[in-house]
Amino acid sequence: MRRLFYLGCLLLALLASAGITYWLANHGIDWKLANFYNRNEVFVWMAVPCVLAGMVVPLIIIGYYFREQYKLGSSDGKIQAKRALFSFVWTYLTMTILKVFTNRIDMEPFEPLGTIDTSTNFRFGFLNSNSWWESFSEGWPSGHTMIAVGMAIAIHPLIRSEFWKKINVLYPILVAWSVSTAFHWLSDVLAGALIGAVLGWYFSRFPAKSLRD
Repeated sequence: MRRLFYLGCLLLALLASAGITYWLANHGIDWKLANFYNRNEVFVWMAVPCVLAGMVVPLIIIGYYFREQYKLGSSDGKIQAKRALFSFVWTYLTMTILKVFTNRIDMEPFEPLGTIDTSTNFRFGFLNSNSWWESFSEGWPSGHTMIAVGMAIAIHPLIRSEFWKKINVLYPILVAWSVSTAFHWLSDVLAGALIGAVLGWYFSRFPAKSLRD
């Protein structure tokens, strides 16, 4: 029953994300924000380190907690390692499935947007982007944001240090902001945050006893 409950929450998150995306795109908000950053590239350059961190930090987190588990014999490390790994894998798979079926057109960083609003352009169907690479890596929702938010929520309950708790909250916010500057539409980011939050919440609620086994 618990898994059915979380599955229902995930479906609600998907519906809410679709509604938010529809509203932001059709009211021109995605397009207006993208144009602002396109005219002010300094924000995009500032965001690049966070975009790169969004690719590397999740793997570092997983590696760190597996080290805690195997080298230091930490039971909390074992729980955190599984929570981090499971949330990473499931958010990545969910994000990939959504991307390959929605095939939303992204803007390209450091390239002019042009005059036609492309934020409403979806090419629904399987792998309908210009290339397989585009279908798997670009579009709706933001994978950077999904993974960052999902992992942060999944591991947050067992972080002991107040300093690292604050970093764990700040990190997904910075990642979400960075990809919204020129790599994803705002609605991609909000959808990724919402779906990632539900998946992270699910893994953060895994019973500690079952994760120690």
